[in-house]
Amino acid sequence: MKEKVRQELAIEEGLEAINEKAKEYEKEIEVAKFHEERGKIKCECWQCRENELIQEEVKAQLKKDAADYDHQDWDM
Repeated sequence: MKEKVRQELAIEEGLEAINEKAKEYEKEIEVAKFHEERGKIKCECWQCRENELIQEEVKAQLKKDAADYDHQDWDM
C-alpha cells in the first residue's frame, strides 16, 4: 500500500514538473510569435538580450567541458 502511494506521489511530481516546463515553453513560444509578427530580428528587448547572454554562457561552458573531456582522454 505504501509503495503504491509513493509511486502515485512520484507520478504527480513528474506531472507537475512537466506542466511547469510546458508553461515555460508556452511563454517562449508567445515571445517568438510576438517577434515574428512584428518582424523583429536581433531584437534588443530585455528578454532577448538575457536569452542571448544565457545562450552564450551555455555555449562557452559546453566548449570548455568538451575541451576538458578531450584533454582527459589524451592523458590516459
